[in-house]
Amino acid sequence: MDEFSEEFENPFYDPEYIRVMGQAAMTADDVVALHLLKDGKVVGFIWGIVSGHPFAPQVTILNEMSWFVTKEERNTSWSMKLFKKFEAEGKERGVEYIIASLIMKLGGAKLQKVYEKMGYTLEEMAFSKKV
Repeated sequence: MDEFSEEFENPFYDPEYIRVMGQAAMTADDVVALHLLKDGKVVGFIWGIVSGHPFAPQVTILNEMSWFVTKEERNTSWSMKLFKKFEAEGKERGVEYIIASLIMKLGGAKLQKVYEKMGYTLEEMAFSKKV
């Protein structure tokens, strides 16, 4: 998705790598990957990895790796339907927790409120610095 790479400039995200990983995720057993289509065009996606929690491997988690919806679709019900379907897929796979993240540069404060309204709690924050 070109809009994703144009809107989100970050040294930790390589658009081509994300595209390749997204395609590979569609067939991986430990990945939940969904696309939001409108008129045959991808206008959103979400994907995450099912695994044991790194500090408690007996606890199964679905760790959301990337959730993106075009600006035009962000304030529609389709964006939330995509996330709800992601949650449902996690439940079907037997996960106990879903871990979701947000990117401050892409309206993270607003999205934090959305997550909290859906029952998520803020657990930690991450910082980065180029050295």
